[in-house]
Amino acid sequence: MKYYISLAFITIFCIVFGLIKYRHSSDFVITPPNNFTNKLGSNYGILIISEAGCIACNKEYFNFILDNAVNKDNIIIYSTASGMRLDISPFIGDTIHNLIDNKQNILDKLNLEDGSYFIDINKNKVDTIIPINVFNINQSLDYIKTMRYFK
Repeated sequence: MKYYISLAFITIFCIVFGLIKYRHSSDFVITPPNNFTNKLGSNYGILIISEAGCIACNKEYFNFILDNAVNKDNIIIYSTASGMRLDISPFIGDTIHNLIDNKQNILDKLNLEDGSYFIDINKNKVDTIIPINVFNINQSLDYIKTMRYFK
């Protein structure tokens, strides 16, 4: 019985810790690269894929990006991945028009730790930042799938 109570407590702690990590910063304005300005409007999503942290989570997020975000006009994909821990071969070449090979600059500008994120931009301001990590991968992807960019 103690085992099940401990397991339940740990599960709830992990879920709550993962959900608390959602960040909200409506005062931070972000300017998209010039070649995206005309396509995006003022509401768009930014998906940042990295090799830092949980590699299984990043692989799942990478597959989500390939299945749902490639060549969408209301999404920018930033790749900070080098290809050492994550096979980014689908990102190589010019077939994905909404991909930016960024190698860390976007994370520095947003003052974020190295990792994978989804960022919701509303009226050119950062509305929500969702980290992709072991604590919240399933909840994060389920939430992101409900957003206007993926319907």
